[in-house]
Amino acid sequence: MRAFTGIAGGYIKFNTLDIKGSGYEGSIFIGGEYFITDNIALAMDLSPTYLGLK
Repeated sequence: MRAFTGIAGGYIKFNTLDIKGSGYEGSIFIGGEYFITDNIALAMDLSPTYLGLK
């Protein structure tokens, strides 16, 4: 099993039936990966995310 952490950020733009807008997002994540074979793995992460929308 291998553990990992990181940060992510980006610009988002969306247009749904009820909501339209744009803004920025930022998140931190922690997770793990379990290798079944050399070419196949199962991975899971938890990522609380902040969204700043206009």
